[in-house]
Amino acid sequence: MDYSFDPAGDRVTVHAPRRILFPEVIATMNAIYDDPAYRGQNELWDLSESSEIKLSADYRAALPQFQAAEAKIIGHPRCAILCPTTVIFGMAKMYEMLWTSSPLRLKAFLDRAKAEAWVCQD
Repeated sequence: MDYSFDPAGDRVTVHAPRRILFPEVIATMNAIYDDPAYRGQNELWDLSESSEIKLSADYRAALPQFQAAEAKIIGHPRCAILCPTTVIFGMAKMYEMLWTSSPLRLKAFLDRAKAEAWVCQD
């Protein structure tokens, strides 16, 4: 996974590979939040090239601790997840539910324009 800050500096875009492993998701999130350019920008996770997502029970168990540790850094940004298929969209909707107690407002989308519009809202 790689990420980039848009030229205006108000959004982070993450480009996911074909196969997504959740330890890589956590590592990417940590890298973003540790990046000196990160100032609480909204995020667009582009899964449009992805075809496989692996979610483990270990990740689900670790999620509350991760959310609590990162809450001070994250602030209240939006995170849009752009999904290529209805299957991955369904997985992302389940992932969205895991973040309901987090300061991060996460929402899954099938449409790029809608994802970009939502993530750019204040």
